[in-house]
Amino acid sequence: MVERSDRFPHIQLKFERAGIAASPQGGGKPNAITSTNTSNRQGHGSKLKSSLDSLICYWQDSQKTREEEEKPPLPEKAIPIILQIDPTAFDARAISF
Repeated sequence: MVERSDRFPHIQLKFERAGIAASPQGGGKPNAITSTNTSNRQGHGSKLKSSLDSLICYWQDSQKTREEEEKPPLPEKAIPIILQIDPTAFDARAISF
């Protein structure tokens, strides 16, 4: 509920003190990749482990190269990892690192 709509004069806001909130329309077709990975958990886990091992190897090689080039080492917490996740599978805001 917006108490102070005068802060946003450029936005036309409808102010109501009582009523029922409209629930979002959910459902829909599940993501095909998520369905495949869910049905083959062991294979998907093995693929993730293999990818992680490759990333670790690449990181160690990068650190070794930097050392040979007399560059300062990068912090251990700076390992670059990019994840592709299905945003409809779970609430990513609930995860904390």
